[in-house]
Amino acid sequence: MKSIRIAFLAVGGAVGLTLVVSHFCGCETVSGLQGLVVSPDYVQLTATSNTVDFTVEGSVSNELALPLAWSVSRPDLGYISQQSGWRALYTRHAPDGDNVVTVKDQYDNEGYARVRQIQGSGAIQLSKSEADSKTWTIAITASSGGPGEWWVHDPTVGTISSVGNGESAVYTIKEESESNDIYVRDSAGNIGSTTIP
Repeated sequence: MKSIRIAFLAVGGAVGLTLVVSHFCGCETVSGLQGLVVSPDYVQLTATSNTVDFTVEGSVSNELALPLAWSVSRPDLGYISQQSGWRALYTRHAPDGDNVVTVKDQYDNEGYARVRQIQGSGAIQLSKSEADSKTWTIAITASSGGPGEWWVHDPTVGTISSVGNGESAVYTIKEESESNDIYVRDSAGNIGSTTIP
């Protein structure tokens, strides 16, 4: 009888110790406990704006939640062009539409922001000509605004190497096998685009 009591106490003590260790070591999987707060949570990109700087703030401050994963619902409208820590830069490359930016941490906490993109009232017409196998010249042939601001969809494929008074740009190809979209926005906020090659 005495040996049965000792065995029972030993087993009970082991179970209790296991419960205490499990409680204090935090071994449970943590998933989606809190939502991430994105600021701003809504922005309207008008004819004269092209980027939004988003920050995650508020409900989660644990550095272990990094890195964050950013994504967009409509990559045809815009994309996350830069990200670092709790911040991300959204860049649009199409004139009109609504996009949803989603951010997720490593514990599957999520946050959302909405971007509405509005174009100006006019239209831009572009011409393009191939100077050589790696260089193209793009020019504004019709616009209701003044000189333009130029950018590319994917700078790893090619870049704007020079701009002539905002009325034209020289595009230099880095990856010959891939196409790229080139955009220009004039001073009235109108956006024009072309694809090279």
